[in-house]
Amino acid sequence: MAALLLLVLLLLAAEAFLRYFANPFSVVTARTARGFQPLLEVSEKFHHDLPAGRTFLIAGAGGQAVTLRTNLLGCRGPAFNTDTSPQDYRILILGDETVCGGHVQEQATLPARIAQLMRGMTSLRLEVINGGVPGFCPLLSRLRFQHTLDVLKPQLVILHVDMSDLADEEAFRSFLENHEGVESCRHPASLLNAQIGSSPLQRSALLNQITAMLRHDGAGLLAIRGESCGLYRYHWITDAAADFRIQTGHLLESISRLNEQVRGSGGHLLVATCPVIWQLHDCGRYRELNELCQIRGRTPFMGTEPFDVLAEYCEKHNIHFVSSVDDFRQRADSEDCFDEYLPFPSEQGLMLYARSIAEYLSANPPARWAD
Repeated sequence: MAALLLLVLLLLAAEAFLRYFANPFSVVTARTARGFQPLLEVSEKFHHDLPAGRTFLIAGAGGQAVTLRTNLLGCRGPAFNTDTSPQDYRILILGDETVCGGHVQEQATLPARIAQLMRGMTSLRLEVINGGVPGFCPLLSRLRFQHTLDVLKPQLVILHVDMSDLADEEAFRSFLENHEGVESCRHPASLLNAQIGSSPLQRSALLNQITAMLRHDGAGLLAIRGESCGLYRYHWITDAAADFRIQTGHLLESISRLNEQVRGSGGHLLVATCPVIWQLHDCGRYRELNELCQIRGRTPFMGTEPFDVLAEYCEKHNIHFVSSVDDFRQRADSEDCFDEYLPFPSEQGLMLYARSIAEYLSANPPARWAD
């Protein structure tokens, strides 16, 4: 009885402390940096998303304060234009943190830079919408376009493929469901919330803290860690990469199906990619970044298989493709194009990447693309 009474008192004390004194940290997905977790909410359709109509203040690159606002569709930036004319041209950009740009200000994000560069190349009224979500991959981008963003009817969709997407794709596929022909990728926490319902347990700080711990440490249960699928995020780019043909097939399938959806809505798809720092420089001095991303072996990795696979597949299936690898390699200061603490391009890198895409579109206008 004494032991049972002590246990109850400990539980009540923990509940009171967490509710009134502590600020429990919640992990929505371990596929992105800890600093981006407060931006995310769980989704029943595509695992996680940015909340709609919100404004956040987070710590960005170098510790600077970054303001991140979302519109009614959960896209970073202002509200989209509802009154369109033949002179309007809408571009939707999909991808992960490189597109969302949670580490930089809104005007320095990849979509904003593309808009700035392209407005001098056309007489059309451009609208470039940021559809990036931290921790996303082509599979989740496809599902988000299918369930939410298709209503935008963009004339051009640009899909950023990150070098970590092969591992992310394999991890999120474990949650892929198909109900009467409609696919979704439900976050397990949404199922847990549905079971708890509106009971007092849902308001328990202790239960929420335990759930947060499960999301962070329960590999493959409530959040997805790299180890849960047997792949580290960047093993695809190493010089001694294993046989990833099955995982590569899944990644390319997502690209192909997104292409079908975009064409079905009357638009065109452009697949774009850029390198990560380990493909260009010796990263011996970036110990924290190497440990965070579990990089093994000597860098830079000289293999070009990821870029070659994407280029060959897109050419075979008549999907336009642009790689900014050569543009990064030709920059004398390319090391400054990457963030020191996060595996994403810096402000300079995002500008360089945007210029590569804008120049490709200027030389290959989508209006001339044949079906």
